[in-house]
Amino acid sequence: SPGRITMTAAAVQVSRFEGVTMAPPDPILGVSEAFKADTSDAKLNLGVGAYRTEELQPYVLDVVKK
Repeated sequence: SPGRITMTAAAVQVSRFEGVTMAPPDPILGVSEAFKADTSDAKLNLGVGAYRTEELQPYVLDVVKK
């Protein structure tokens, strides 16, 4: 049945990566994790994503433009 084919393909893919060492955590995503863990109400997450104006136009921070 199609379910068996899918399960077999998934098992082959998993074994393909069995010997691969895990990469170190991404530092930018770590900022997001720290943001989630912070209980402060006065916080802004500027770590990941694109910023947009109220008109939904892309907004590039001045520090990034430099």
